[in-house]
Amino acid sequence: MTPSSSPETLSPDLVPFKPKQLRRFYEPVILFKALNDISRKQGNIRLPDHPPKPKTDAERFRLFLDKIASVCDQKKGGPNVTAVTILDQEDAFLYVFACNQVSLAGLKRKASFLSALLKKISGFKDLKPAEKNKARENIVNLILVFNRERIERYLKDLQGKLQDCLESCGLRDHDEVYKIERCLQGLKESIGNVELDAIVDEADYLESCLYCLREIKAFQKATKKASKTNFIDERADEGRASDHKSMACWSEFRHHSTRLLSYDRAVTTLVAAESEWPELFQEVKVQSVPSSRPSKNPLGRKSEDARSIARRMGRVEEDIDRYTELASRLEPEPYNVNGRIRSLCSADGEKDSFKPIVHCEVLVLDWILARKPEPEFFQGWRYIGTSKGTCKMCDYYFSADPSSIKVRPTHGNVYPKWRFPDLYRADGEAGVRRRQNIFNSMMENVRSDAVAILEDRSPIGKTNDSNTYNFQTETTSDLEVEAGESDPFESGDLAQQLTELSFTNTSTSDSLVLSDSDDEEGGTSLV
Repeated sequence: MTPSSSPETLSPDLVPFKPKQLRRFYEPVILFKALNDISRKQGNIRLPDHPPKPKTDAERFRLFLDKIASVCDQKKGGPNVTAVTILDQEDAFLYVFACNQVSLAGLKRKASFLSALLKKISGFKDLKPAEKNKARENIVNLILVFNRERIERYLKDLQGKLQDCLESCGLRDHDEVYKIERCLQGLKESIGNVELDAIVDEADYLESCLYCLREIKAFQKATKKASKTNFIDERADEGRASDHKSMACWSEFRHHSTRLLSYDRAVTTLVAAESEWPELFQEVKVQSVPSSRPSKNPLGRKSEDARSIARRMGRVEEDIDRYTELASRLEPEPYNVNGRIRSLCSADGEKDSFKPIVHCEVLVLDWILARKPEPEFFQGWRYIGTSKGTCKMCDYYFSADPSSIKVRPTHGNVYPKWRFPDLYRADGEAGVRRRQNIFNSMMENVRSDAVAILEDRSPIGKTNDSNTYNFQTETTSDLEVEAGESDPFESGDLAQQLTELSFTNTSTSDSLVLSDSDDEEGGTSLV
């Protein structure tokens, strides 16, 4: 359900693109996506580099915003992907957030959750150690309840992959494999039959959910002791390659388990941020931005042929001939590039299924700039946090936008059903020029990247939009691993770790509440 009117109902105040402009824009995007998928299927995987560790206050603030967005993204799938920023107003700090495609009622529920979360975190640093334990437990519970649908999905998927991984272990004869197999069997016996979606009472759900998270964390520690070679991570990395399909269960198992463990680690980041910037949790307001209307399908029958698209991408005769020749080689099986293009343009034979939307980070940017060309951000940090890395289209957009507002590094995946935000006549000539400049820049980048893949068939992007880090590698802190590093360390004082990262005045009791006796700060976390 979308919050807006039909895409066929266009306001007379809008300044739309010309149909030919849109067709010429989306054709290389569709080809880019199809070529990327072909290359991925052939096993030519090239993943984007992880960003460096957050070392400055600005970098740690970015991590904080990403975490806020992450805990607001409570349902698996694209519609609930969330973006958020903080504006510095005279009377309060304004949290502005948007989602890809969520109804007005859904946005209202998210706003209520975010307001409640900020209120629960406010004043955390001033609590006594015993009070912090209870306060942290309440924060964790609030997040677990709001994210219940996503957690249920992750646990169910994890339970399915558990059996697949056990069967994979049975194909190998090695002492280390036996140890991992015993750990997997123990995890299956403890959580294999838990059905969170069958639990009605909220208190019973929380009890079962926390039990599962404790068991997964215990399994993580047990496998670290059982394996000297990071067995699970090695199998998971192999599972990403097309010639190791039998190992795919390991990469999925790692993804689901580390995603489940990410919620408690998110709380560590949030309470550490409150210690550093308590004002961000005191006088606050929350503002949601409505999701966009899906636009009409900008493509036609001429857009379903790779050679025709490639021909229109060329500027000189030599390029045109080379592009069309390369595209023609991908028409037969196993590539079937034209079939892929047709499936991207329309699904299940539905003519108008290709309906692009404005992504959440662009919605937030557009809302901000429409109200104030030079918005005032907290401490001047011009950043929009997101629950997932930005897609390739948003990466192009923000790179070309003159506001210099930053977003998360791209995960590299291409989503063709992306569109520009609405432009209104009231935006004037300046608005038209700004959009056209961004349009031209994106066109150039899309064509350039599509040609690069056409020539060497080496894709960008990854299977899951959210980052999956090593399962068995202990990490220095949530603040560092969330930015991409995962360095092993000996268990130590969490307060000292956070202090070294300039998140001061944080008690050791800020660590885990999944178990009264578990103060281990190891494991991995995800954004």
